[in-house]
Amino acid sequence: MSLTLDITICTYGHEGLMRTAAMILPPMPGVRYIVSWQMPGETATLPLPPELSRADIIVSQIDSRGLSANRNNAISLASADIIYIADDDISIYHEGLRAMLDTFEARPQLDIAALRYDGTDAKRYPDTTFDLRRPPRGYYLSSIELCFRRRVFDSGLRFSTLLGIGAPVLGAGEEANIVHRALCRGFVGRFLPITIARHDGLSTGNHDFNPRAIMAEGASHSYLNRYLAPAKMLVAAYRHKKSLSATLRYYRFLLKGYVYGLRHFRRNGDERP
Repeated sequence: MSLTLDITICTYGHEGLMRTAAMILPPMPGVRYIVSWQMPGETATLPLPPELSRADIIVSQIDSRGLSANRNNAISLASADIIYIADDDISIYHEGLRAMLDTFEARPQLDIAALRYDGTDAKRYPDTTFDLRRPPRGYYLSSIELCFRRRVFDSGLRFSTLLGIGAPVLGAGEEANIVHRALCRGFVGRFLPITIARHDGLSTGNHDFNPRAIMAEGASHSYLNRYLAPAKMLVAAYRHKKSLSATLRYYRFLLKGYVYGLRHFRRNGDERP
């Protein structure tokens, strides 16, 4: 039996909704779009773009802030076998969706697939699959690469609202956090050399001059490398910035994030109560 797919798209404001309308593919059997539309403190007065007025598209308006809260709202509406975490500024490849679904069908034990995207800001990827518990050096996750089997979210996992764009302190890291927590719970995750989308523009993974994203990197060390973190963060700072003053500035933000992480995250990456 073919697997069903929900593509969750998080967007913000009227401009984001128009971007979402432009990225929707023609209808595909077994595929739905779930659009979580944040309009905090506002009431939508404009009609939905006609491209979004289809039976296979759900648009949910929410009065909240933060990308993680937006994603969690979309996930709460998903019911398909596979859930793809998309954004409103990508172009999705039909062939990539099909290859991803075929892989999940062929690997019933697979819970999380980390894929590839291309475009002007495309990352470098390995050519072969690997276990996400043992990623190669330099590899990092982006949300638009991630597909989950629904049982991962049925377990109660959600994106941490302490992480991501719009979070109180830490402006990134929500995708790596949720994957780490899923792996800690025994779910199986692999990188697959399948290109699922195109993205043009700066990714939040490129955070050389983004203190909130650098602090999020430091916070991740609080549960990934708790005791070796100071040394690992110093090496990371030096790799990003070659001058002494820039290295020390980068390291300072890493340390601030690390201390914040110790206060707010458990060893497995879950939020502290």
